[in-house]
This record gives sequence, C-alpha cells and structure tokens, in this order.
Amino acid sequence: MITISIGILAYNEEQGIARTIASTLSQQLGAISDDPGEHPVRAQLVIVPNGCKDSTTQRAQEAIDQLQPAGEHQAGFFDARVCELTEPGKENAWNHFVDEFSAPEADMLVFMDADIKLAHDRVLYNLVNTLANHPECAVAGGTPVKQIHHKEHKSAADRLSIGATSLRRGMKGMFAGCLYCGRAEVIRSMYLPTVLMGEDAFVRAMIVTEGFTKKDNPDLVIRDHEAQVIFDPYMKPSEVVRNKTRRVLGLSINAIIYDKLWAESSTSKPAGALMRELQAQDPQWSQKLVKDTFAARGFWAVPRHFIYKQFLQLKHHPLKSRLKLLPVAIATLPLNALAVIKANRRVAKGEIRSLWNKAE
Repeated sequence: MITISIGILAYNEEQGIARTIASTLSQQLGAISDDPGEHPVRAQLVIVPNGCKDSTTQRAQEAIDQLQPAGEHQAGFFDARVCELTEPGKENAWNHFVDEFSAPEADMLVFMDADIKLAHDRVLYNLVNTLANHPECAVAGGTPVKQIHHKEHKSAADRLSIGATSLRRGMKGMFAGCLYCGRAEVIRSMYLPTVLMGEDAFVRAMIVTEGFTKKDNPDLVIRDHEAQVIFDPYMKPSEVVRNKTRRVLGLSINAIIYDKLWAESSTSKPAGALMRELQAQDPQWSQKLVKDTFAARGFWAVPRHFIYKQFLQLKHHPLKSRLKLLPVAIATLPLNALAVIKANRRVAKGEIRSLWNKAE
C-alpha cells in the first residue's frame, strides 16, 4: 500500500474550495484487481489557506466536516484537516506543507490547486500508480483540461485558448502546478525561495537537473493522460493578459534564481540544501537578489524572448502539428507582447506580488 499526503494550497478560493475538496474526498483509492501493477492507496488531505482575505478557511473546514474521511486502517482517506497560514504566498504554503503538515510516513506528496475538479473518481489513483510503476521517474503530472474543451460548439476564442494549451504540451518533462505527484524523499530535499510567483516551473527545474547539479533530464518527469483535472480558463482579454503578465514575471524571477543555483550548487550541496542555508543566513536573500538583478538591467528588465516564446514551443511538435498550431502562435503574439510590456512596467514600479490579489 502506498501512503500519500495531498496538499491543496489555497489563496482566496472561497467560491470553489468546497467543490475541490468534495471532488478529492470522493476519489476511489483501492486497487480494482490483483495485478501487481495496481497499488492500493491511503491518503491524507491537508488544505493550506495562506494569507486569505475571504472565508476560504471556514469553507474548507465546513466541507471537511461534512465529508468525513475513512478510518485509519481502511484503504482510503485516513486524515483531512485545515492548516491555515497568515502569510500569503504559494511557495510559503508549499514549504510548510512539505516540511511540517504532510504525513511523515508518506511515500509520495501530491499537490493540487484549490480551483479545480478531478475529472473522475480514479484520477489520484491513476496518478500515484503511474509514478509507482515508473521507478525511474521522480514526478508524475496530471493532465489539465479546460472546461471549454467539452463544449459542443466552440467559439474562435475557445479554439484559440485550447490551441495555446496544446502549444505547451509538446515539450517533454513538463507538468502543471494544478496537479502533480512526487516521491516524498525527492520533494523533501527541495526548498522554494519566497520571492517566487508560482512553484511548478521551479519544482520542475529542480527535478530535471537533480538540484542544479546535472544536465536537464526530462525523462525524470512523466505525464498521466488519464489523470485529468477540469479547470475554468481565463477567457476575457484582460484576464488573459493579466495571467500572461504574471507568468512572464514568474519565469523572469525563476531565471534569476536559476543562474545563482547553477553557479553555487554542487553534488555535496544541491539546490535545496543551498537555499535552506541561504534562507537561514538571510530570510530576504531571494528578494534582494531579484531586486538587484532587475535594477542592474536598467530600463528593460524582462527578457524579450517571452514575446515570441510560443514560436520556440512549435519546434517540440511534429511538422503536421506545427502547421496546425502556427495560427495560434501568430494570434497570441500581440497578447504576449502586451504582457511583456506590462510585466516590465510592474518591475519598474516595484509592483509584482500584487498580481496575486484577485480583487485588484
């Protein structure tokens, strides 16, 4: 039997958190055959509201109280609880879940966003078993599916949104932060600096480089196409640009941290250990590094290649797919350019973290 801890990291999600919890606690975790490739699962669920300004914590506790998990000795959920943090930040919630809130005996750690719905009742079982049956891999990622994908009659905007997702899926070793599962010993060796604006790309980088000590190995990540999660995409142009702006800033910040980790990590002190040491010496080290680096770049602080990044993603697809997705890459060019301009303006004004404020 495989024991997992599931962390749902939530920031101002009062509208959807109960649905996500219900979807999670309704998962079937028992093996359905005697096949040696099928491993029964027992699970702990931890909701981590962080810095919420709404009733996310209360709604989460109410949902757990209404859906009591199974008993300690049964295959299924043996624990479900809320662990609230007063300080906002997904990376902060991630660190606390990994280091403090997750079950010490867990073999694997599962991370979920708070605004998704699991597509069927075997999503978590499939995800965990995929990783268990591929010992060469460190992380298994789920497959995000936009709600509009199931519409019978799709608008031009719907098709463009779906195509943009398809562009990213051609790249090997990628996974989305809305649902992924990692081996506990690997995940617990990591640490996320508090300056980040999203954890999935950073976690992925630490996985495929083994703590920034080896050349990228995307084969350390596997995707389970049956472990589907449904989410509502951003559709309004203003929402799309805002999300793209956040991604541009997040990836720009990641790149600054990556440079330091490549320069200073070693097999005796991989990235996770190095960052814990830096954090102990100065809790503001990552903020200072990012601020100083942006300042040194002058007027234009954000890498310009994010404007045409979608064209670079085309090379990861076969020729037929490239031709099909080329109009998508062209159509998204103006939005990407606007997002890069806005991201650069945010850096100049020192307004980065406010992008997470959904009420703004």
